[in-house]
Amino acid sequence: MDSANISQELALQANETLKELLEFEDSIDYVNMSSPSDTIFAALEFSKVFHYVSAVFGIIGNVLIIAIYLKFTRIRSVTNTYIFNLAISDLLYVITVPVFLISIWNNSWPFGELMCRLLLSKGAIHRFASSLFLLVVVADTYVSILKPTLSHTLYKKSINVKLITTITWIICMASVAPVFYHASIYSVPNSDINHCDLFWTGPSREVYIWFTIVIAFFIPTVLKLLLAVPIIYQLSGNASIEANGQYLAFAERNKRSAHLILTVTLFHIVFWLPLWVSLISINLMPYTEQPDTSSILFHMISGCIGMLNTVLNPILYIKLSPDFRNGLHDLITCIPESILAKSPQQESEVMDERAVRSSDCVTKFDSAMSNTN
Repeated sequence: MDSANISQELALQANETLKELLEFEDSIDYVNMSSPSDTIFAALEFSKVFHYVSAVFGIIGNVLIIAIYLKFTRIRSVTNTYIFNLAISDLLYVITVPVFLISIWNNSWPFGELMCRLLLSKGAIHRFASSLFLLVVVADTYVSILKPTLSHTLYKKSINVKLITTITWIICMASVAPVFYHASIYSVPNSDINHCDLFWTGPSREVYIWFTIVIAFFIPTVLKLLLAVPIIYQLSGNASIEANGQYLAFAERNKRSAHLILTVTLFHIVFWLPLWVSLISINLMPYTEQPDTSSILFHMISGCIGMLNTVLNPILYIKLSPDFRNGLHDLITCIPESILAKSPQQESEVMDERAVRSSDCVTKFDSAMSNTN
C-alpha cells in the first residue's frame, strides 16, 4: 500500500486524539471534496493558535493548583484530593498540545516513537481520568451531603481516599493500554517526514472507540446527573440533613464544597459534550463516507470548546474554594518573603514567623476538633 492510500485510510478514521483534530489539513487533501473552502483552512489555523494559547494558560493554572495542594497540607481534604487529581489529569492533556503543534507546524514528528506512544496515551488518559474522577468526587459529595455520618466513617482514614484514587488511575491506565500499543511512527518514503499516530484499523478499533464513548462519557455522565439531582434538592433547603451532634458541622462544611463540585461538573459536561457528539456522529458515519465541511468545522470548534474547559477549571477551583484561594495568596506571599530574606538573620525571622503561623493553625484545628468531639 502506497503512502497516498495509507493517508487516505487514516483520514477516514474518526480519531479522537488532538493530533488528528489539528491535522485535518492533511486529511483534507484526501477528503472527497471538489474544492475545500478557505473557511476550513482559516478555522484550522485559528484552532492551532487557540489550542496553543489555551495550553499555556492551562499549564500555568493547573500547575498552580498542584503546587498549592502539595505545599499546604492543611487543605488536603477528601474533596481537594480529588480536585488535585483532576488538575493532574488536565495537565496531562494540555502539555501534549505544544508538542503536537510543533510537529504539525514542522510537518514531521521529531521526538521518537516512545514519546509518541506516551503523549498519545496521556491525551487518552485525560478522557477517562477527568470523567471518572469527577464521578468519584460527585459520589463523595452525595455521601457527604446526604449521609454525613457514613462519610465521616468512610474517610476517617486517609487510606480509603488513597485506595480510591489508586484504583481510579489503574482503571484509566488499563483503559488506554491499546492506545499505547498501537501508537507508532510512520515514515513517509523518500523523505524525512515522520508522523505520530494511531495506526490501528479493523473492527477492534471501532469497538475501542465505542468503549471509550460508553466508559469515559455516557455512563459517568448519566451517573453524575443522577447523583447531582438529590444533591441540588438537598442544597435547595427542601430536605433535612441526616446529621446530629458531632456530625452537623461536618455536614455543613461539605455543603459549601458541594457548590464547587456541582459547578465544575456542569462546566465539564457542557464544554466536552459537543466533542463527544461530534465523535459519535463521525463514528456512526459509514466507513466509505468522508466528513463534509460542516462536520470538520464542528469537530474543530468543539475541540476548542473542550480545550477551554482545562483553562477554566483552575479558575473555578480558586474562585469557589476558600482553600485554594487562600493557598494561592499564601503561595504568592511566599515568593516576596524568599526574595527579601537575603541575610541569615532575615531568613531566620521569616522561618520563625512561618513556624508561629503553622503553630496557630494547628492549635485552631485541634481546638475545633475538640469542640466537635
